[in-house]
Amino acid sequence: MATTIGTLVAFDAKAQTWEEYCEILEQFFAANEITEAARQRAVLISVVGPTTYSLMRSLVSPMKPKDKSYSDLVKLLKEHYHPKPSEIVQRYKFDSRTRKPSESVSEYVAELRRLAQDCNYGDNLKQMLRDRLVCGINDERIQRRLLSEAELTFDKALSIALAVETANKNAQDLKVSSASVQFMKTKNGSQGANGFKGATTGCYRAREPSIRLHSVNSSKSSVMCVAKSDISQKPAATRSPAAEDTEMEVKERNQPSTTAHTKWR
Repeated sequence: MATTIGTLVAFDAKAQTWEEYCEILEQFFAANEITEAARQRAVLISVVGPTTYSLMRSLVSPMKPKDKSYSDLVKLLKEHYHPKPSEIVQRYKFDSRTRKPSESVSEYVAELRRLAQDCNYGDNLKQMLRDRLVCGINDERIQRRLLSEAELTFDKALSIALAVETANKNAQDLKVSSASVQFMKTKNGSQGANGFKGATTGCYRAREPSIRLHSVNSSKSSVMCVAKSDISQKPAATRSPAAEDTEMEVKERNQPSTTAHTKWR
């Protein structure tokens, strides 16, 4: 017994169009070398599902589906599910379709192709797709780039639009990443040799710029505010160990100050 290639499921009008279902059927016939019209009709009736088969019986009544040819059954269901739409209305939908804010360029072009199916553009299809892509892209940067091309075809317009879209996304990702790194550097500040993490601040007691040191080595949580002038002006013998350790760091900041105090919490 020959092995069957592929599988067929019942038709679901909510999941796909009848035309799409028939295309799958035709490929199944080709893969399994089913060329006889009678066998094709038998396969269709067998796999189409109870809901669609009931509809099929109603459409051919008082005859039975088995009395019709495969092509007749396909045509009947196509006319039922997808009656031919107005060309004018379909062209209006096509011409008024613009890209949505959350829609990618690829998704937008796919939707344009779908809308163009019943517009009967013929050989002018690619020209119409190009014009709609440029006019409806809804992105000024991409639109300017496309309009700058002297001889723009649809394929070239699509390639440029995809490239610009990708470049914009990559640039935005780099910007966000750079901002995150800068934030972490600012948040962490600098750490002194004696286990104090320092940052320049304004001491509310001294009313001047000072260095605020956070202890990270002590078992107690402590904060020391050391005035810049206190570190730079006091003799070495009177300076606190923390002040001596941070002297080199503070000297780089040329702002005057006169006092220092320690606060434990």
